Amino acid sequence: ADHMPNLKAVQIYIGQTFILSDHFSGRSNDRLQLSSIALMVFFGKVLTKLESFSLHVGDCCWDEMKKMTDNGRAFVSLAAMPSLKKFSLNGLSFDDIAVLTSSLNPNLKFLELDYIRTISPTWCIPEVQALVGKLSQLTGLVSLSLSDHGLTDDDLKHMLPCLTNLRNLNISGRFGQSYDIHHSMLTDKGLMTISKYCPKLQSLDISYNRKATARGVKAVLMKCPDLLDLEASDLGISAQHVAELLKLSQKLLFFRFEGAQGHDIYLLHDAMKVSKGRTIISGSFTGLYEVQLSPPFQRTRDESMNKITKAYEQVSNVHIYNKWEGLV
Repeated sequence: ADHMPNLKAVQIYIGQTFILSDHFSGRSNDRLQLSSIALMVFFGKVLTKLESFSLHVGDCCWDEMKKMTDNGRAFVSLAAMPSLKKFSLNGLSFDDIAVLTSSLNPNLKFLELDYIRTISPTWCIPEVQALVGKLSQLTGLVSLSLSDHGLTDDDLKHMLPCLTNLRNLNISGRFGQSYDIHHSMLTDKGLMTISKYCPKLQSLDISYNRKATARGVKAVLMKCPDLLDLEASDLGISAQHVAELLKLSQKLLFFRFEGAQGHDIYLLHDAMKVSKGRTIISGSFTGLYEVQLSPPFQRTRDESMNKITKAYEQVSNVHIYNKWEGLV
């Protein structure tokens, strides 16, 4: 980093093949070892300038990454970096929840902790409470992502009143069939808590919280008028529900649910026409639904697609904490 004096952001992706290649051959993978001191030395003179740090890891490498990151202690030094505003971890594991919470810089505006494991595959109640307690102190957060979490309705009730600047929230549950009682526990009560304390939300992902229903989604759309992006896969939402839900929003650009087939697709076509082409609908496995629109409505649809594309491109911009900034 001493040779990059203008370094502001570090983004690292480590693929599963790299991590597991030596594991399956019976050799110890010591090609990558991170520690708190190693990171401090690496950043060197740019330590006070770094604004963004991201480390994403391939699937199913939690145990190997624990060894490579000193059980997560490698990231503790990031909490003291005065300029750090964006922090993203995906696919990491921590033996001690205190190590994770100690790694969270109080100045963060953008935080992703997706597919994080603790000492066991299941988040226990004290661990979730410790994380929620820490997140409640990060009052500057604009974007928060906690995919595959162990949050309950009560956790949201404790945390969200403190996060008044929040514009993007991802609290999607565990993908696929899961019988783990400590995952995907949010219900319509939790969604109503979101609608009460986060009326300025612009993006929300509540997918795979299978105890929630269209009733809770309706509450969110009614109380969050600025919502542009809503993902609600695997909540038992039908095509009929989609048609009813889209009537509640004047701004929604993108809606994802589990999808529809056969005659129900015509209900989605009608829903998109009712929105005058503004709202783009996607199924979890079917992708975007296409529909024949009048030229004015098609132009509106194209404008929506352009905004959505730019929003997701802006996520990697070190100076942007809300992906919709400048687009609406």
